[in-house]
Amino acid sequence: MVSICHLNIRSLPKHFNELCLSSDIMCHDIICLSETWLNSSHPSSHYQIPNYTLLRKDRGSSSRGGGLAIYLKNTLVNNIPQISLSKTECLSVEIVSNKSKICIILVYNPPSTNSWIMDDLERLFESRQFHQPTYILGDFNIDCCCNPCKLITSQK
Repeated sequence: MVSICHLNIRSLPKHFNELCLSSDIMCHDIICLSETWLNSSHPSSHYQIPNYTLLRKDRGSSSRGGGLAIYLKNTLVNNIPQISLSKTECLSVEIVSNKSKICIILVYNPPSTNSWIMDDLERLFESRQFHQPTYILGDFNIDCCCNPCKLITSQK
């Protein structure tokens, strides 16, 4: 069994030491972070955690905020499938654990774009055939009370 957690870190550079010291977070096999605020001026070597592999997708150096990161325990075999959403930031990984595959899709939807994510997720489900358990985590920034949204489910 693999344990997964998600945290909106709101600046990995600012909170990296706290992350490393948090036993509640560091006990997981997969740690997904949104709003890392990383860009090309932040080398991955500054954010390495022993026994974990860092995958990251930066928003870019021209705009502040956003960014995604996934820390994977080194014992997990992984493949990075190409998944892109039109306006929603996305980072994905497929891992093999105990001979079974799972897919993790990490998303960050900026608050000013809350209607795009449902369209992006709908296209994602229409375009991919999920042959393994798939977990979609992240910061969706959707206020379902004020903006009712349809629930997307996939059944086989």
